[in-house]
Amino acid sequence: MGRSDPGRVTLSTGLYLTREGPHRCLSGHPWIYEWEIAKIRGTPEPGALVSLRDPEGRFLGSAIFNPKSKMCARLISREKMELDAAWIQARIASAWTRRRGAETCRVVWSEADGMPGLIVDRYGSCAVFQILHVAWEIRREAVVQAILDTLPVETVIERSDVAARDFEGLPRRSEVCRGSYTPPSRHKIGAAVFELNLLEGQKTGAYLDQAENYQKVAAYAQGRRVLDCFSNAGGFAIHCALAGATSVTAVDVSASVIAEGINNSALNGVNIAWEEANVFDYLRKAVKDQSSYNLIILDPPSFTKSRSKVAEALRGYREIHVRAFQLLAPGGIVATYSCSHHVPMDLLEEAARGAAGDARRVARVIARQTQAEDHPVLLAMPESEYLKGMVLEVE
Repeated sequence: MGRSDPGRVTLSTGLYLTREGPHRCLSGHPWIYEWEIAKIRGTPEPGALVSLRDPEGRFLGSAIFNPKSKMCARLISREKMELDAAWIQARIASAWTRRRGAETCRVVWSEADGMPGLIVDRYGSCAVFQILHVAWEIRREAVVQAILDTLPVETVIERSDVAARDFEGLPRRSEVCRGSYTPPSRHKIGAAVFELNLLEGQKTGAYLDQAENYQKVAAYAQGRRVLDCFSNAGGFAIHCALAGATSVTAVDVSASVIAEGINNSALNGVNIAWEEANVFDYLRKAVKDQSSYNLIILDPPSFTKSRSKVAEALRGYREIHVRAFQLLAPGGIVATYSCSHHVPMDLLEEAARGAAGDARRVARVIARQTQAEDHPVLLAMPESEYLKGMVLEVE
């Protein structure tokens, strides 16, 4: 069969699953790897919409295709469909309705919103999108137009400047697509105001996945001495200061984010002691100096990007928990997080449990946390729950 017309996608091409199973896609998991495909009917181009079929040829759903990636297909619907501008706009509109018109939020969260490899965030009058799959790359203009037609924004920015693009065979890119933008811009996240550079900041500009947790942890901060480890630009630290902490110390290894944090704390009218240091070194010295805190936040970057490094990552988690427990005054609180889907909640608990034993402390789980509501978890895809956390009360 001939190649599909990328301007009018049909289901004339198909992928047939191997007989080995059971296959995750039968329960709705959207990822299909190259080794799960027995044969390909037709010659679909990268980004084409293809039918997904079982070994007997029964239709299972519609998927986007990329032969350059080991994850060669991603399920986007259980129905037969066409991936055109109207479908893109309808899907973005559906996702936006679920966000209930929030001023700063994630609007489209990839697989969880039925658009694998596409992220759209709103920051007031600006929308920032990120393309991580060739299907959206070749329909980029339709994505931009759908954002403008659906969201109450004037400016659309692309932040497709991440390493994940390399695995899809796509070049990195960061630019203003529509409207105008001069960084920095001010945006409210949780109860605080932050000055962001939407063309260069973390992720699409900020860690929106922690926005709800900033306020939940700050609820414990009044009257406490707070230590915010791996603070970045101060999401937890600033919220704790606003909530009435008696003192807040924020530690991060990056001079640039410390500078952002100093600026953000001034914007919010709070006093924070900013420390540019390696957190592991800082915690060791704090223990040696017999420092004491009532609330410690551990929100490190991902300690591992692969399963092969999980054991090493757990050693890192255990060490920072030991130090935190040693620094906590009786009745103190630790809020701890892992943002790697390779370190699920049970392993985070294991690291904390072992650390509590090493530090001779008793810890109680008083709350469990995950990513913000606008980053929904797809029930059939455990990997979509990448952020997990606990709040521990320590004797």
